[in-house]
Amino acid sequence: MDHAVNILRMVMSLVLLFSGGLAHCDEHALLDIKVTAVGAKTATGAWQLSFSLINNSDHPVRIFEANLPWGVRTSLTLLLVPAGIDQTPIAASHYIDDPGPQVIVIAAHSEVAGAINLDDRCPGLSKVNTKNDVLAFWSYELLSVDGVRGKRTFGGALLTAHRRSEST
Repeated sequence: MDHAVNILRMVMSLVLLFSGGLAHCDEHALLDIKVTAVGAKTATGAWQLSFSLINNSDHPVRIFEANLPWGVRTSLTLLLVPAGIDQTPIAASHYIDDPGPQVIVIAAHSEVAGAINLDDRCPGLSKVNTKNDVLAFWSYELLSVDGVRGKRTFGGALLTAHRRSEST
């Protein structure tokens, strides 16, 4: 129980750090975009977070493709932490994102979807995940081409360990 409380405190601290606080987001959010994510394994066995953004407003929203959760790495705050005794976050790979100027439009009352390959993002995930469940925490704030923000959204997923069966 103490481990879960410590992880929750760490995640909330990160969300507050990267969002500058939660109160300002709800009060000044002008874009009505619902963001959800689900963690699942692909057919190849890699973990991914599949995101859905739904424009609940009566107006289209224009976004640089790079600013989508599955765009450049800096568009999303992501933290993968093994559940259990060793709660050292799994290191993310580092490379330079070079986004283009492509703009996508989310029509009024429409949805766009995409995914992040977590094994590519954090190459140590598969090794840790053979023995431990992993908690995936994310936080995202949409920014339109016009500089208008949506409210910061955050969530998590449990990546269940794929334990090899032991012979007796």
